[in-house]
Amino acid sequence: MTALQRFSTIHLVQRISCVVSFCLMTCGWAQSIEQLTERQQNRLEEATERLKTLRLEIRDQQIPMGKKLADLRYETDGKERLLKERQRLRDRSSLSLEQLESQVAAGKKELDYIADNLINEFESSFKAALSPGEISTFGEDLRQLDLLLEQTESTETEKLSASMQQIADSLDRIDGLLAGKRYPGSALDPEGKQLAGSFIQVWPLLYFISESKDTVGWVEETRTLKPKMRSIGSSEVKAIQNLSETGIGLLPVDPTLGDAVAFAETKESWQEHFK
Repeated sequence: MTALQRFSTIHLVQRISCVVSFCLMTCGWAQSIEQLTERQQNRLEEATERLKTLRLEIRDQQIPMGKKLADLRYETDGKERLLKERQRLRDRSSLSLEQLESQVAAGKKELDYIADNLINEFESSFKAALSPGEISTFGEDLRQLDLLLEQTESTETEKLSASMQQIADSLDRIDGLLAGKRYPGSALDPEGKQLAGSFIQVWPLLYFISESKDTVGWVEETRTLKPKMRSIGSSEVKAIQNLSETGIGLLPVDPTLGDAVAFAETKESWQEHFK
């Protein structure tokens, strides 16, 4: 074999080697591209799933967030209205202060008139309207009220509160008199002996019955302001005893409220006249 032939053979072998190497490299590249494409596809699918999940989460959060936003806007509108109202009140405060001072002065003047005049007149009328049997109860309450009103250390609120309570008690008294009431007490019998028992009062009519139930009479007021009984007939005694026991019955009535008896006592008989 000549040198030229050997050179050609070597050159051919080299070319074949290059072709084989190129083919092998091309096959490796093709395999790498397929793997890369598969990995990218997997990553794309994973990213798509994450995006889908994220969109669902955002959608679920949008509804409560939208409701909360609407509530905040409503609350903001309310606070703005309240702020404007308070600003208007602040602007009017300077004028309202003078009006309030004037109203307070007028109210104090009216209160002084009620406390110094009307309540005093009421107490005087109330005292005069008390029956002899009520003097030991309501009379004592009025005395305590007078002591409270005279105390300099008592506040105006305490004095007014006590006076209003006395007025409320007097209204309860009127209700009791209209329906008739019975209350404990003591009175002098016709001989001047003090007896314990009960008063029976229906408006101006006042009767007394002793604890033993044997001494009964209608009541008059003496000069010492102590209640004193006057004797009545046996039929009237039984009526009052029955009323005291059962709460039901008829009461004897003196239309003159004792004036006829008092007038009869001042009238002399013909025997007394000649004496």
